[in-house]
Amino acid sequence: MPEPRFLEPGKGRIAREGRDGTLAILSIGGRLRESLKAAEELEEKYGISATVADARWVKPLDKKLVGWLAADHRAVITIEENAIGGFAAQVQQVLLDEGYLDGLGKTPIALRSMVLPDRWIDHNTPELQYDDAKLNAQHIIDKVWQNQRPCIGDFVITLIHQVSQKSRNQIISQ
Repeated sequence: MPEPRFLEPGKGRIAREGRDGTLAILSIGGRLRESLKAAEELEEKYGISATVADARWVKPLDKKLVGWLAADHRAVITIEENAIGGFAAQVQQVLLDEGYLDGLGKTPIALRSMVLPDRWIDHNTPELQYDDAKLNAQHIIDKVWQNQRPCIGDFVITLIHQVSQKSRNQIISQ
């Protein structure tokens, strides 16, 4: 057997590197496989190339990894098997302190978190419990689209403005 490799405390890793800087999924705990599955489907079906990172540690948090994801991506989604106030709160605090959420000296990013809901989850198989908690690959994809609506909305508003401007120009020229 090979010599065991010890993880460096406070050091995360990139599990999948995206190409376009649109989306980063930052996972902690057992949701990494679902995050990778969601990233593959996002690329295959929708052409969104997502970066997937495995934080590995809540404390000490890899602030360098969080900063890199925020600097190189337009949106970050955290996913964890914890309640509100856990890992996502740690990530949010780093992003607030470094100015990534308010755009002080940096381009602001969109941050969304996926956590266990604050309600009872019936005893069942882990897969069904995660499905009930909305923490599986399809739910990650749904969260991406929830995150992308403002961008899509801006595009539609711009398109409507261009069409109405074109119509006005045609009326004036007649």
